[in-house]
Amino acid sequence: MRRSLSLLLGSLIAFAVLLTGASPSWAYPFWAQQNYASPREATGKIVCANCHLAK
Repeated sequence: MRRSLSLLLGSLIAFAVLLTGASPSWAYPFWAQQNYASPREATGKIVCANCHLAK
């Protein structure tokens, strides 16, 4: 009885951890997730959307 109870409890904990696991979006800071309308400068040069040059 005790073994089955601990097995059930362990299964429930493992299931809860799997359900509430880290989202892949948590791997990136919020500023790296922002989308910009155009990745180009006025001159047509492509700029990184996350650097200080993108305005």
